[in-house]
Amino acid sequence: MESPLVSVIIPTYNRAEYLKHAIESVLAQSYINFELLILDNCSTDRTPDVIEQFNDIRIKYIRHQCNIRSLANWSYGVFWAKGEFISILGDDDFYNPNFIESRIHAFEKYEDLVAVFSNYDNCNEFGVYIYTSPLCFNHEKVITGNELLNLAVNLEWFIGSTLYKREIVVNLFEKSLMAGKSCDVSLNINIALKKNHNQVAWICDKGLNYRRHNTQDSALAAEMAIIGFTVACSLPLKFDEYMKQRKILRNGTIWAYKILGSNAWYTKRTKMARRFTRYEILTNPFRIKPWLKLFIYSTLSLSKRSINKAPQKHI
Repeated sequence: MESPLVSVIIPTYNRAEYLKHAIESVLAQSYINFELLILDNCSTDRTPDVIEQFNDIRIKYIRHQCNIRSLANWSYGVFWAKGEFISILGDDDFYNPNFIESRIHAFEKYEDLVAVFSNYDNCNEFGVYIYTSPLCFNHEKVITGNELLNLAVNLEWFIGSTLYKREIVVNLFEKSLMAGKSCDVSLNINIALKKNHNQVAWICDKGLNYRRHNTQDSALAAEMAIIGFTVACSLPLKFDEYMKQRKILRNGTIWAYKILGSNAWYTKRTKMARRFTRYEILTNPFRIKPWLKLFIYSTLSLSKRSINKAPQKHI
């Protein structure tokens, strides 16, 4: 019996110094029946030169003639992939040799799975190990329902360490794009909310190395990602069919608005701080702390305004 085709997608933009390592880690997989889609978002560095170094028929290099933005680039990969399974690898991250094989083994072991994921290693800009992400469980486990939703909302289920059934990704990806920079989190939330088709396996395998550096996307667009996270959590709250999941989704939304409000205040964007705090209150008006914060923000803002408008003595 022929092993199923896996599509590994690497969206990239100006990451030539890391991209080579990412590609090498895919080509070094113990599982050999895969296609590697490299989607170049019109890079202006040595990215084409890096690709030319590899001579492997499994590599498909697509270079856009202009920058189409990261979300559109991701979409090209998802809808062009031909594999039964999909994984999305950051152009600055890299796999361990058994990443695909261990996840395919889980798909074969358990019926009706739509995804398989694990914890992962974090490394610095030079690829040197720093620490391992927390274990979700102490043993291999199939998760579903609210337990899975909790992992998605608490950001313990990470897209980079996941192998998905392509069908589920294609069906939900367009919907997930509404969350912008957090479309990956939204995808996982939407999978967890999908009734009768949301079984996901967690395995004890650190198949991904997540590279942390100052120019990574999550660092450069952190606030936009958190705003997208509020969309990912709040959109399902508008539908009555998710009444049993409301508390989990609402807590995720509150957490995000709390972070956004605090960051806005510390960066002296007072109006934004008050706005995000009001959103936090609207999500759950029965919590006292947000009301106190709003009062403090408003009071201090008025005090600063009155000081600025006070007449100055001329000597």
